[in-house]
Formats: sequence, C-alpha cells, structure tokens
Amino acid sequence: MLGCLEMDVQTCIEKYIEVMDYVFDNPTPVMPVNIFSRELTPKYQQSRLRERILSVIGDSRVTQGMPPETVRMRRAGIPSHCKVFVVATDANTSDDVQFTNYARPFEQQSNYFDQVTLCEAALASTAALSFFEPMKISHGGISRTFLDGGFYQNNPVSILWREALVQFNLTDAELPQRIRCILSIGTGKMGPKALNGTVKHVAKRFIELVTRTDDTAKEFLRAHQDLATIHRYMRFDPQYMEDIGLADAKKKDRVAELSAYYGNNPDHQTRLLQSQEAAGSEQSTSYLEHEEQVNFA
Repeated sequence: MLGCLEMDVQTCIEKYIEVMDYVFDNPTPVMPVNIFSRELTPKYQQSRLRERILSVIGDSRVTQGMPPETVRMRRAGIPSHCKVFVVATDANTSDDVQFTNYARPFEQQSNYFDQVTLCEAALASTAALSFFEPMKISHGGISRTFLDGGFYQNNPVSILWREALVQFNLTDAELPQRIRCILSIGTGKMGPKALNGTVKHVAKRFIELVTRTDDTAKEFLRAHQDLATIHRYMRFDPQYMEDIGLADAKKKDRVAELSAYYGNNPDHQTRLLQSQEAAGSEQSTSYLEHEEQVNFA
C-alpha cells in the first residue's frame, strides 16, 4: 500500500483495519486439523481476503481506470521509483520467493514474475495455512504454489540487504555509504503466523517461529552496528502483545493502546526523530508524476 499504491501511513492503517474486521470476522466452522491427513485446516476464507485486497487496489489514486485484478506488481514501461518486494515461501521447495515491482538480474522465470498481479502477490505472501489456503499462481503455462513468507522469513531484513546489493551492484563494504536509513518495524510479541503441515511438524517448529523475528533483528544489528551508531538503522517493536494473535481483529483497540504506549516513550520518540533526520525530507517521483511526464511528452 505504501510503495506500490502510494498511500500515506494513516490511510494504510485505516484500510488495514477495514480488511482485518471483514476477513477475520467470520472463521470457517471446521476442525483445526484434518483427522485423515493430520494437516492444519485453513480457518478463514481466502476469497474474502481477495475481495478486500482488490477493493484497496481499486481505491488507490494510481490505479484509477484500471481493473484492480489486472494491476501487476511490475507495470511495463513504468520505472519503479519506490522499489518494493514482498516475501512468500515456495510450497514445494521451502525457498523464499520475492515478488517485486522491479526487474531482478538473473531472475529465473522472469516472464512469469513479470505477469504476477498485486493481488496475487499479496495473497501469496499472506497464505499462512492455519489461516488461509496456499496461493496458486498461474501465468504463461507455469503454475506455482506459495505459502506465507513469514514461515521462514518473518523478518526479511537480510533479504532487503541482499536485494539492495544486487540492485545497486555494490559490495557489503560499499552499500552502507548509500544508505540514509533502514527502518525495521516489528509486530510485537506474537505467536507464529505461518503454520504448515502436520501437527507434529508444527509443534517441532513452534518455538523457532516465535523467536526468529527478534533473533534475526539482533543478528542484523550485530553485523551492522556501525549503521545503528550513526542512527541509520532503527528498529521499533512494541511490547506486551503476547496475548494478541494475528487474527484477533477484536483486539485492535488493545493494539492501538500498546502501540501508543510504546510510541510515547521519550527514548523511542528520540530515536524516531533521529531516524527522520537521517532519512531526509526529499520526495520521490510518484507514479502519477511519471504519467504526467509521459502525457506531456
């Protein structure tokens, strides 16, 4: 919503609440585990999520006049001034997969990814099996199935670093000189959101899934302490959300309260101001500005 649809933060929050209230309001009355296959059963309807995602895409100022189901991540002939990627997991190989709005050097099956729509990418990156069914995407005679990217990459900051190295053709030593600020935002202390396979498999991975996000953040901080020292790497992660799950739409007021409590902390406010100063105030060229330039030409 921020990068591809150019919505401001407040609009994103409002849209997210609308989606959350609608999608998680009506869980499917089924047993959580299939007694024959011993696999987890999706609790919510992917069709309702798709409906709301298409509504958000259709409401964006940059997609006016375009059928929302046809809007692609990569729009031919339109430069990606704000480079965006979302992460999913390949259901057959367990590899992380990036859906991007920019071309990637040496990308396998690039024609396939060129055709992936915004809606398909969003559904693939949220297809946590305990909540939604896997997302099958078919283009150009190729079909692939994806799961929620959080199952293996719940904190994709390392993928961000890897993508930046490739996009800017830099080394690990050179990249820090090109960074204004890396802002990492956690979702608080929550339970695992991507549960896949049999109950035995889920139980085995439970603790690892819960702790991986913070562990990844700590590892990245240790590897890039120099960026943190000069306020070019900041992570904000509200606390005390242990009892709030991914689908707890009715607890959104509690989320707002805890987030406000966290944000009102003077130390956190100081760090936020430092990150704003590091990021600067320049405005990127928007999609609409590009369209105006093309029309004028």
